[in-house]
This record gives sequence, C-alpha cells and structure tokens, in this order.
Amino acid sequence: MTAEPAGVAAPVVSVVIPCYEQGHFLAEAIDSALAQRGVTLEVIVVDDGSTDDTARIAAGYLEVRLIRQPNLGLAAARNRGLAASRGRYLIFLDADDRLVPGAAATGVEALEAHPESAFVYGQLRSISPEGASLGSPRRRRIERDHYRHLLAECFITNPAMVMYRREVFDEVGGFVSTRRRQGAEDYDLYLRIARRFPVSSHHRLVVERRRHPGSMNRRPQGMLRHLLTVHRRQWRFAKHDRELREAYLAGRRHYQAWYGEPLVAETRRLLRAGRWAAALSRLWTLARFHRAGLRALLAGSRPADGSGSPSADE
Repeated sequence: MTAEPAGVAAPVVSVVIPCYEQGHFLAEAIDSALAQRGVTLEVIVVDDGSTDDTARIAAGYLEVRLIRQPNLGLAAARNRGLAASRGRYLIFLDADDRLVPGAAATGVEALEAHPESAFVYGQLRSISPEGASLGSPRRRRIERDHYRHLLAECFITNPAMVMYRREVFDEVGGFVSTRRRQGAEDYDLYLRIARRFPVSSHHRLVVERRRHPGSMNRRPQGMLRHLLTVHRRQWRFAKHDRELREAYLAGRRHYQAWYGEPLVAETRRLLRAGRWAAALSRLWTLARFHRAGLRALLAGSRPADGSGSPSADE
C-alpha cells in the first residue's frame, strides 16, 4: 500500500463508483458520497469506457479520484477501484444510486461492533428517475445462517447496501470478471464470503436505488441466466447438507418464477410478432435455465412449480 503524505490520514472508507454511460446520474452519486460525515472517506470514480460526459463530470470534483479504462464491464471496473483504494472499509456505489446521509458512519459503527463479520449490510429505498422516493420494500430480518438464506434468495439487492472489510478480498478475491458473462457478480461475491465467514446486518437505511428503464433487473433473460449461472456454482457445497440443499432448490425455483416467467411471456410475444432471432435467443436461455417454462411455452400452458434435484430441470 502506498504510504500517505505526512499529515494526511488514510481514509477509513473508500467509496468506489463504477460508471458506464450514466453521466446524467453520476453527480448525484458523487454528491451523496462526499456528503457523508463522521468518517474519513475517499471517492473513486472508475469510468468504464463511457462515451458520454462521465469523465468530465468526475474530473470537476477536486475531491474525487478519476480512473479511466476501456469498457471491460462492471466487475472489472469495481476491481479496478478496489485495487486503487486505500480505505479499511469499502462501499461499491452504482453511478445511478445515492447513499443516504450517515450511511458510511453507520457501516463503520456496525463493523466495529461486529469484528467477526466480513461485511455488514443495511436497507434500501427505491427512488424514481427524478429522485423522488418510491418507498422502502419490507424485508424480513435475517440474523444468522446468511449463506443458507442467500442460497434461497439474494436478499441483498443493491451493492451499496454492503460495507466490506478490506481483508476479506485477500481471502476470497474480488468480483469475478469475464467479458463473456457479466451479471450477478455481486451475488457471487456475497455467496463466496458468506460461505466462509460470518456476516451481519444493522437493518438501517443506507442507499437509495434508482428505478429506471435502463436498470439491469428489468431484463429477465440476462437476470435469469446470470443469477442461475452464479447459483449453480454453489451446488457442490450445498448438495451434501439437507438444509443447504433445500435452500438451494428453493432458490432455483424462486429465480425461475421471478425472472423465468416474465421471460416466458416475453418469448411468447416475440414468437407471435414473428421476431424469430430474438425469440430463438430466449428459447435457448429457457432450455438451459428453465426447462419447465420452455415446455409450458411450447405446450401453450403455464409452467408447473418444479422441484426436485437440479438434474431434473437444469
């Protein structure tokens, strides 16, 4: 780690903001990070090959470190920011979201109160494209067995809900980054960490998640593919334990219902419209990740609630 200049304290928290073509939201994300009080903090923006005004906006803040790279994807941008950061604790804030006042101090307080935890997470509130509150989803409190619960559902639905200890990345590595598959890298990291280390929640609001047409979770084909690709990697750890196996199977059904059913409906519309190339791509995804949905689509009915071993429907 690079030594700090004399008289300059190392930051306690690093906020890494990857940005690709989200310059129109970026200033709000940066402002929300710089507005944090009670902790020494650095803000790093990683411009992931944007063609908009991302770099110009970030460069306008003297307090922000700007890193520019070719378009390598969200995971690679987060890893680049991680490598450049100096804080003991880290937050990964998407460029279209906002931290709420006190979020960083809340995370630090929780991590220091739970020295055994590799990360802590809080809650989120949804906002409109214009920034108006859309309310906070009700979430059940999870106090233990976080790995088992994560197998059943990714209840950490925004990366900035989490504050990490830096040391955990030395143990598990960073975000898995490939050009071929991009998506759900944050879920993959939560699973890898929670399988090996305790994690905890402080249940307080820390981030505002912006809902807009460009949000990744509005794309059912990609979300089904990415989530179940990450989820399948856990089968070898879950299959020999009854509770973990049941959680794994419940999780597969959950993702197939949440994203697979919209994908079935979308594919049906494309077939009726004669958009064969787009429909074929989605049929292939259903064949790999939701065979019950594919069978129902071809039969013209709704899929049954599948269960059983992964070999039956994967």
